[in-house]
Amino acid sequence: MKIRQACAEDAEILRLIAQKAFSHYVARMGKQPAPMLANFDYHLRFDSCMIAEMDSLAIGYAILQFGDVEPLMDTLAVLPEYQGQGVGRRLMQESERVIREKGFSSYQLYSNIHMTETINWYLRCGFQKQKQIIEDGFERVYLQKSLI
Repeated sequence: MKIRQACAEDAEILRLIAQKAFSHYVARMGKQPAPMLANFDYHLRFDSCMIAEMDSLAIGYAILQFGDVEPLMDTLAVLPEYQGQGVGRRLMQESERVIREKGFSSYQLYSNIHMTETINWYLRCGFQKQKQIIEDGFERVYLQKSLI
C-alpha cells in the first residue's frame, strides 16, 4: 500500500470513495452523511489530502485541515471492500506524521453519532470524546487524540 498526496485531478475519485464508504449510513441517519456532500475541489485546493493506493487503485483517503489552533481530520474514508485491512490505520499514521511535522501535538475529528462503529474504532485508536453537538444539521461527536 502506498500513501500519496492527492492532486486536483483526484476530486472525482474522492467523491466515489466517499459515496461507497458512507452510503450505508444514509438509512440510519435519514440523510447523506457530510462526507458525501463535501466540496472536494475546495479540499484539494486548501487542505491536506492523502490517498491510499493499492496496485495503483485509490482505496481510501484522509483530509486534514490546518488553522492556527488544533488540526482537524475532516474525513477518513476507506472503500468497504478494503475496510478491516489496516488502510484506515495507515492513513491515520501518515496524517499524524504530517500533524507532528507541522508542530502540533494533538488533533481532533468528528463523527456522526449514528456512526457507532466508527466512533468505537476511533476510541480504540486512542481518541477521547470531547463533546456532542448539533452542527450544520448533523448530530456530531467530537473526539481528540494526543500525540505526546
